[in-house]
Amino acid sequence: IIDALKQAESKHKEKYVFLVIDPKSEEDIHTDFIDLFEITEEELPRFQIVKFKDAFYFYDNYCMNQEIAGNLTEKLIEEFIRDYEDGELFKEPLSERIPIEGDMSEGFDRIVSKTFYKKVVFSNVTYMMLFVNDKCEEGDDKCIELVELWRLLGRKYFKNSEARFGYINFSHNEIYQFNIIERYPSIYLYLKDNKHDPIEYEGEWKKEDIEKWLAKWIGWETVPEDPPELNEEED
Repeated sequence: IIDALKQAESKHKEKYVFLVIDPKSEEDIHTDFIDLFEITEEELPRFQIVKFKDAFYFYDNYCMNQEIAGNLTEKLIEEFIRDYEDGELFKEPLSERIPIEGDMSEGFDRIVSKTFYKKVVFSNVTYMMLFVNDKCEEGDDKCIELVELWRLLGRKYFKNSEARFGYINFSHNEIYQFNIIERYPSIYLYLKDNKHDPIEYEGEWKKEDIEKWLAKWIGWETVPEDPPELNEEED
């Protein structure tokens, strides 16, 4: 594989910088790359083309199929570069960093592009999802109040085995072939038995209304009681 990379580099060194990243190395160039792209051991081997904006941000990120990357040849590299230059590759969607599992410091379950399908669409848990963008979250008082309400509901249902409150900011996360959101903020319910047909919430942005609506769709006879610590926060 290294020989194939060297041969390809000799032909494309004027346009591309070829780097070999070793996840076991403690040198900055290796650890920085691993951290930036959040590469896990399960994703290796990995071959990708990245167009950087500066040292910390990148415009595009195109990854080769992992099985192909494991049998890399000069011909495969040439084909990948040609497809990239011809605009025939699908770039990796924009995504925030994956939050630490179980971290509920924000209250709600923060979802990013890399975790949306795994946690929301393919899990066995019902999700109430709040979709926002920067414009709504920073400049709309009602949206800001809704996000705070979502934190409260997120803390209440964090240990609930049937329902979770999730949040995603679409200014920093892209999900291909996902076009149901027409305005921000939007709330959608992903029932665990029907994830591919989410239901939009169109009621009042009040805690009692949202919980009653959720209970109706899940089939709860009553809304779960607030834990004592949640009542203290509301006070």
